[in-house]
Amino acid sequence: QYDSLAQEMAKEALKGDLPWPHATFCYVAFMHSEKVEMVEEACLGLLRLSASVETNVVSRIKSMHVEARHHATTLRNFGRYPHRNEVLGRTSTMGEQKWLHSKKLPAWAMSVRPKFNRTPEPTTEQKTVA
Repeated sequence: QYDSLAQEMAKEALKGDLPWPHATFCYVAFMHSEKVEMVEEACLGLLRLSASVETNVVSRIKSMHVEARHHATTLRNFGRYPHRNEVLGRTSTMGEQKWLHSKKLPAWAMSVRPKFNRTPEPTTEQKTVA
């Protein structure tokens, strides 16, 4: 519920002429949505923003754009953020479990794991072996 409130506020704020740090903060709120359209809006907004900022800031904005694209790809692949499943009481699919155990798992996908348990839920194969 708070994500959607933040996204509504961010959308409203972006209607104005915001300094780049404030605009990027708003796009981060979009990146937390599990609606791929909203994350793609962040991608497009960050791309536009990178074309309008000072040269010394461009690489930061482009880096955020890349992260937003990774978020959108994850949503297109799974329809949700698999790393949130445990916290939200959702059951992970086999594909999600494989992704969660991947060595290529992005750092942002590790952010919601409880600090006392940094390992993702075991895959079905791991459960049978144990």
